[in-house]
Amino acid sequence: MKTLLVFFALIFAFNTQAEDLPPCCAEEAETSEALPEDSLYWGDLRLVDQSQEAFDLKDLAGKPVAISMFFTSCAYACPRLASDMRRLEDEALKAGMKDFRLVLISMDPENDSSEALKKFALRNRLLSSRWTLATPENASSARLMGALLNLPFKKQIDGSYGHANKITLLDAKGTPVFSLNGLGADVLPMVEKLKDLEGDHL
Repeated sequence: MKTLLVFFALIFAFNTQAEDLPPCCAEEAETSEALPEDSLYWGDLRLVDQSQEAFDLKDLAGKPVAISMFFTSCAYACPRLASDMRRLEDEALKAGMKDFRLVLISMDPENDSSEALKKFALRNRLLSSRWTLATPENASSARLMGALLNLPFKKQIDGSYGHANKITLLDAKGTPVFSLNGLGADVLPMVEKLKDLEGDHL
């Protein structure tokens, strides 16, 4: 009889603990279940933006995102890449799109502080609230970001970076749906794809 009472007590304790789990745990489970297998937001990446605000890559979920990588001391390719993304923003706004983000992730966490990100944004007129410029916490995280975006880069002897130039469009759940390769690419096909994602929210 005593053994039976202990058994029921253990069952009651387990059920009570399960019921007392904080709501955040359930929310995290729901968010994870909502992400498809090919979502980039499974990547465990911590970033700091141009306003010194820390966030996780998965915090970008909820809206379509046009995303690429750069480094602030880049003299040629990265300003042109920023210009391409600004054209994308302009054309999307002309087409009536408003609910999207534009994100540039640094491949140079050693040098790209929040202040450096802010200066790059000012120089290249990346000033609307849609823009996020961010730096990963270390070089390994930057390489992981490059792998997720299939955007290779390599540090050169002079401290600069050789890198591909590519803009990737993610849907609201972080799945890559379209990409533009090279500098000066026609942004209108990505605008059309962005239209298809209108209202696609978590």
